[in-house]
Amino acid sequence: MADPLLPLGLFTAVADAYLPSLTTDPSRDPLISPYFAHDKLLSRFPPTFIGVGGFDPLLDDTVDFDCRLRHVGVPSTLRLGRDLPHGFLGLYGLDRAATAIMEEAGRFLAREGGGDEGVKGGAGGMDGMIVETGLMQGETGEEVACDVGAAVGGEGLLGIATEEE
Repeated sequence: MADPLLPLGLFTAVADAYLPSLTTDPSRDPLISPYFAHDKLLSRFPPTFIGVGGFDPLLDDTVDFDCRLRHVGVPSTLRLGRDLPHGFLGLYGLDRAATAIMEEAGRFLAREGGGDEGVKGGAGGMDGMIVETGLMQGETGEEVACDVGAAVGGEGLLGIATEEE
């Protein structure tokens, strides 16, 4: 199913409108996407929380970026809302999975940013709508990237080697 909030035609039009103003190759420019940053720069990232929708056209890149962060030693938390589109942040309060991911992001920011109060709520009772894609003990970033990539490509997000909340 295509992403209802970011169909391919709109994605292409926005990218074409933004990218032509660049003087460097946009397909590998870290100013376009941090995914293309060198490992030395990525290793300086703070602990990172990433929420992504299962229908997001950037899902594969998002999973790859999470794995790259982990590979260079950056603590990264990736949450996947199986039935969510790109831009699901606008669904806060309207969709249970979107709300749960955003509330978890708030708690993450409060905890990692030095705040003393988290956001109320959580992902409890989501019945598999949110998949935790954290590393399992003993796995390396590359192994997780392979495991997640195989699951996303071959099993429609159902067999990701993770725990469900």
